[in-house]
Amino acid sequence: MRDRLIELLKKKYDHFCDQCGVNKDSHYIENLADYLLANGVIVLPCKIGETIYDAREFFYKADAPDMYEMKSDDICVEKDSKSGEYRFIYDDAYVSYEEIGKTIFLTREEAEQALKGGAE
Repeated sequence: MRDRLIELLKKKYDHFCDQCGVNKDSHYIENLADYLLANGVIVLPCKIGETIYDAREFFYKADAPDMYEMKSDDICVEKDSKSGEYRFIYDDAYVSYEEIGKTIFLTREEAEQALKGGAE
């Protein structure tokens, strides 16, 4: 969640340092991200309404691997009682940040490559 927030802030404020004179090495964006997260900001792994692709094993067909496309108009957020990590209920499936890029993919192309064995 922190990494995604930092990425979003850097996209928005790539010119920030030039406008206010903050040294680019000052870790301002990282500190801002930490402040926002400490004060209750939750960053979703994707936008509401976007399709994400689930390539976990239990969606495989017997004759060929397949993926499950998930699209939802709402995303529920809950905190896992054991790990303390946030997870998202997206189209009735649990999604955690650790799964993004491993079993859950934000593009169809990434999911297809993973199903072909191209994911690390």
